[in-house]
Amino acid sequence: MSHRNWQRRVSAAMAALSIFAGLSGQPVVAGAVAHTPWPAGRQATPAPGLADIVHPATTPPPVGPGYWLAGRDGGVFAFGSAGFFGSSGGGRGHQAIVGFSAMPDGRGYWLVSSSGAVTAFGSARALGGEQGKRLNAPVVGITSAPHGTGYWLAGRDGGVFAFGDARFLGSKAHTRLGAPVVAIAATPDGGGYWMAASNGEVYHFGDARSFGQLHAGRGARVTDITPTPDGDGYWLVSSSGKVFAFGDASDKGSMSGRKLGGRVVAIAANPLTVPSGVLSILTTKLRAASVSSPYRVQLSAAGGEPPYSWALSGGQLPAGLALDSSLGLIEGTVTSPAVEPLIIRAQDKRGAVATTSLTLVAGLAPVHPPAGEGALAVSVDQLPVGVAALVT
Repeated sequence: MSHRNWQRRVSAAMAALSIFAGLSGQPVVAGAVAHTPWPAGRQATPAPGLADIVHPATTPPPVGPGYWLAGRDGGVFAFGSAGFFGSSGGGRGHQAIVGFSAMPDGRGYWLVSSSGAVTAFGSARALGGEQGKRLNAPVVGITSAPHGTGYWLAGRDGGVFAFGDARFLGSKAHTRLGAPVVAIAATPDGGGYWMAASNGEVYHFGDARSFGQLHAGRGARVTDITPTPDGDGYWLVSSSGKVFAFGDASDKGSMSGRKLGGRVVAIAANPLTVPSGVLSILTTKLRAASVSSPYRVQLSAAGGEPPYSWALSGGQLPAGLALDSSLGLIEGTVTSPAVEPLIIRAQDKRGAVATTSLTLVAGLAPVHPPAGEGALAVSVDQLPVGVAALVT
């Protein structure tokens, strides 16, 4: 195949998979990059067609803007600042690759085949797989835990397999589904995950919350799900390029109704980016906590030189919560209502420091009276200052 024809095929695939100008005003997944020069020395396997590209992923900060595309033959295509760390393409008897997940530091990635075989590249470590085991259904995707020391695999039947420090939080295996599962995505703190079915149903586990799903009869064939950076929403994409936004995800457009060279198979949110080398805290808000309910939030930083250490330089966490200084994890069970203004401090290996101001609200969990029990009496005098109560 000539270099020019190769460029045309890659450009067509990337334009269709990127879907539109980015979910945050920037190109997402692959971006609109017609006639992008071939990144020298980064891939030596034959170019797949559009239908052979699977689940591209954007480079996480701090590496900067970039992305990978993965072919069903195991070929990996790195663009922009995304590093090429190897591929499994070109080999005979290779099983179809169905999923790709990048390390949170952008310095490695995993490929997974339909048999559940996981191959690691760069800083990623192979922590196990399902190859050689009798599966009820083929594997359809992989998603990384927040620190890159674990991952989940999802099966077409809704089964979930956890490896490393990724925790098994439930599955839909042995449940009659309305349509096969096509993708899995983890929450930013790694305390939960979503699975999407081809009919637009979304299943949530752990601290992943439901923000909606497609109603039966919409006729859309969903192919992927990706969460917003704060985990308070997600997007679904269909094979026609139509995008469905839920929670705090916003609709920035789609490829629906346009002529495509093949079906759209993946979507990825454009991650927050920071100037190269500058340490910055990416967390912009903290999810509210409920008294007597487990709470877990992962703080996120980029730039500088990992690893990061975390501390509070102002304020105090609500009673029952603690900050893990090495993981940047706020976790525990709140024991009393509170509204706490906090100053979060991150420090990198070289001593660079970044701070940000956030507020953590801990309130009473909603109470629903049993049917027929009459009116619900609520005392509001125990709520902390600044927390209002709405009783209906």
